[in-house]
Amino acid sequence: PYEEEDPTSGTLQVMMVREARDGSEMFNTFGRHSNGHLLHRYGFAEADNTLVTVEIDSALVDSVLGKGSVKKTVLALGRPWTPEEGEYTFEIGPTGSVDKQLLTVLLVCCTSFKRG
Repeated sequence: PYEEEDPTSGTLQVMMVREARDGSEMFNTFGRHSNGHLLHRYGFAEADNTLVTVEIDSALVDSVLGKGSVKKTVLALGRPWTPEEGEYTFEIGPTGSVDKQLLTVLLVCCTSFKRG
C-alpha cells in the first residue's frame, strides 16, 4: 500500500496497489532499514533485523564541516533540498561501505567550500 499523511486532519490515508476483498487483512511495510532508522522514524525495532548499519544524520556532518554544509552541497549539485522530509541520513554498511551521498558531500565540502 501507499501511505499519505494529512497533518491538518490527523489522518493517514492508505491506498492499495492491488485489489483486496472487504474484510481482508492489509499489511504495511516500512522497507528494509536498520533498527536505528526504524526506532528513530517509527518508534520500534525488530529483534531479528539483519541490517546492521551505522546512520549519520546531516546535523552531525554539519557540526564537523560547518553549519549548512550538507544543504549547500545538495543545492550546488543541482538537487532539490526538501527540509520537510527531515534530516538527510547517511549510512555506513556492515561491510564498511559508505553511502555515496556522504562521500559526495565530503568531497565537495573538503575541496570546494571555504570553512568560515
